[in-house]
Amino acid sequence: MTPQINFYKLNTDGATSSKTDTDGIGGLIRNHKGEWMVGFAGQIPHMNCLSAELQALIKGLSLAAQLRLLPLQVEIDAKEVITLLDNQNSRYSNLILDCRYLLGTLHDPVVNHAYREQNCVADNLAKLGNRMPPAAALCIFVEPPFCVTKQLLEDQRGFTSQRMIPPIIVQQLDDQDGNRCFVTNHVPKEAAIIYFKSFSSKNAVHTTLKNR
Repeated sequence: MTPQINFYKLNTDGATSSKTDTDGIGGLIRNHKGEWMVGFAGQIPHMNCLSAELQALIKGLSLAAQLRLLPLQVEIDAKEVITLLDNQNSRYSNLILDCRYLLGTLHDPVVNHAYREQNCVADNLAKLGNRMPPAAALCIFVEPPFCVTKQLLEDQRGFTSQRMIPPIIVQQLDDQDGNRCFVTNHVPKEAAIIYFKSFSSKNAVHTTLKNR
């Protein structure tokens, strides 16, 4: 979703692989025009996907705090992390406390969910981090690396991607805020195509129905 005028938006992601003993983290901060402000990519010891997602969020929030990129909006594609931030969980308590502390220093921006199609740049940065040499230092990018320039430009231009979802999800989407999506009707045994736009002045998500 496009940030409000004069807001910045942070997107982060984690990348795990069963083939390596490391995970990748990555993220970026853009202004309301979708222009790159700063990004990062790096490796962390392998644990699990939720740990990687939380550590990526911590690094992104830390970067926003250091550079005073405020006011801030935050989007991630891991709904589980958003749930953890609102609840107690002893397994991830230290990471969750770090996230909450940083969110507080940034005037408590809401952490919103984005579909993975809307989080592609952060995903590519996390995968880049996972490909870095062992023990490599976290990379901070003041300019976008080549591996994300195409997706970054597509986001700025409002490039559309799509996915198929079952009807029950259509109903759930229809109950959300109208600036996220809209659905005109519901027909049994049909699937919906959701069209995503990461940075656009138009609606972030648009759905239409299609016969299976």
